[in-house]
Amino acid sequence: VSGEEGGNVTVQCLYSDKFNDAEKKWCRSGDLHSCQTAQDIEPSLGAALQINDTIDGVYTVTLTGLKKKDAG
Repeated sequence: VSGEEGGNVTVQCLYSDKFNDAEKKWCRSGDLHSCQTAQDIEPSLGAALQINDTIDGVYTVTLTGLKKKDAG
């Protein structure tokens, strides 16, 4: 995924039915300790994070207001 500073990116993530009730997260590549939910991100620390789960095996992650520190 790539984007420009100040821009937005949207990613669709697929999951199996057994994860319908699981909390959906966004993680930096290769760092499982960086995972965040829509509820625990501070917009001042990076892009605003929105996670939309339609419970049909797909959830959408949108990052708005990208900052250089969001890279990785």
